[in-house]
Amino acid sequence: MLSLFICFCIEIRVVCCSPRQVSEKLLCHAIIGRTGGKELVKKVKIICEFISPLLQLSTQSICFAVCKVSAYLFHSVAELL
Repeated sequence: MLSLFICFCIEIRVVCCSPRQVSEKLLCHAIIGRTGGKELVKKVKIICEFISPLLQLSTQSICFAVCKVSAYLFHSVAELL
């Protein structure tokens, strides 16, 4: 039970298999008073746009690069591991 002037945050995590726009409604009900019946207190429209990732990972191979910047050569990843 929440007291007056108390609020809370809700975190919603979603996953979509393909790029598209998804629209849903989030409804918040509360029991107000002693009647015991639920009443709609908040209604929010949620729109999420899922996009194609710019990064693609491969399970077959991972390639690392060695970058040379102004005469300083970075150590290879294998040496650091």
